[in-house]
Amino acid sequence: GGIYHNLLYTSANVIMGVTIGAVIGVIIGVLIGRIPLCRDALEPPLLFLGTVPVLVLLPFLSLWFGNSRIATSGLVIFYTFVIVAMGTQVATTNISGYFEQYSDSLGASKKMLLMSVIAPAIVPEIIGTIRVALAFGWGFQAIAEVLGGQVGAGRLIRVFTQYSNTAAMLSTVVCLGLIAIVADGIIATVGKWAVRWKE
Repeated sequence: GGIYHNLLYTSANVIMGVTIGAVIGVIIGVLIGRIPLCRDALEPPLLFLGTVPVLVLLPFLSLWFGNSRIATSGLVIFYTFVIVAMGTQVATTNISGYFEQYSDSLGASKKMLLMSVIAPAIVPEIIGTIRVALAFGWGFQAIAEVLGGQVGAGRLIRVFTQYSNTAAMLSTVVCLGLIAIVADGIIATVGKWAVRWKE
């Protein structure tokens, strides 16, 4: 396909990967931040996994999943999960204590505490970590496609580079960058709406 088809494929993979990684990351991050047993069991592996270099993980994904969509999106899902889980854990840990005790003194149940106090308080930090993960996601997806993808903007960059078509390669990079800026702007706008209570 042409540039449009490949950019659409890459964009869909990044959005899908960031969404999956963010959902899993928020759940694990809240568990680590709220439950000491989960913190003891999950925090050390999470910190270790965060240090795994991108180029070390990619060959394993290619061996396990081949050149499928999940293999090229695996890097995005994995690193989004790690970034969002760590950010959510820090946010959840930061709000525990004062706010929790104040809610308890007013008779809030555990469910009300989670939904009405903790969830709104961690949203600003979660939005920030999702934006960071999305910014990294474009690069991880492009790297995966350059090194082994059969479709996508990264593959186009590789092909154009092999044929010394610098103009087409740069146009692909610029288009991908513009899509990334638009996607970040959308998330920033949604995030501003979600935390409008701060104003």
